[in-house]
This record gives sequence, C-alpha cells and structure tokens, in this order.
Amino acid sequence: MIAYQGLSFAVADYAHTVPVLKPIEVEGIFAALLRSKHIMVSSETTDARLHCASSGNYHGSYPAKLAIRWQNSDVTQLPIELAEALANGNYRKASVGSCPAQNVNGDFTTYRVAVLLY
Repeated sequence: MIAYQGLSFAVADYAHTVPVLKPIEVEGIFAALLRSKHIMVSSETTDARLHCASSGNYHGSYPAKLAIRWQNSDVTQLPIELAEALANGNYRKASVGSCPAQNVNGDFTTYRVAVLLY
C-alpha cells in the first residue's frame, strides 16, 4: 500500500490464473506428478473416482495401502500429505481419480482429486 498526499493506494495482482480443466485432464496432470516420483500409475480410475466423489473411507475393489483425497485449485504440485507418504518409499503403484468439487462457495476453480496408493 502506498500513501500519497493523505490518500492510500493499493494494488491487487491477479496474474496467477487457475486453468479450467476437465476431470480427465486433472487426472493426467497428477498422474504425471506421481510418475516423476517413480510411481507407476494405473489406467484404471474407477475406484479412485468413486473414492473422490465419496465423503467416507475407501471401500474399493482393490485394497489400497493408503487412500488420499483433497480439494484445491493447485494442480502444479502434490499435496504435502501425499508427498510425505511417497517419501517413505512404501508405494510403487497408484490410481488417480478426479470428480466435481464439493461445498465450493463462489466462482473459484477448485479440483477434487483422490489418489489410491498400492
């Protein structure tokens, strides 16, 4: 904020935009991020998509070691909880699913994603 002759001026920078992506595009982005961590990503998305759309615990066809679900507008990096889980080296395979965001107020672009780790 800048003050000049008793007046205050403020600037808002809205240069960071969030792309509007289809669920399959969101899945592809997070699959690529997982592959960069040397995780094999399955092309089977059904269980991950079902978990994404749910609000409860994971109940899929294949028992996952860990199921993580999150919602935000950042598709450039894995959430901290997922990155920390991958750092221990206990996982080799993942499934990614995206679904419509839940409980979003306003016109902000938000993505909901689930990753199942095996």
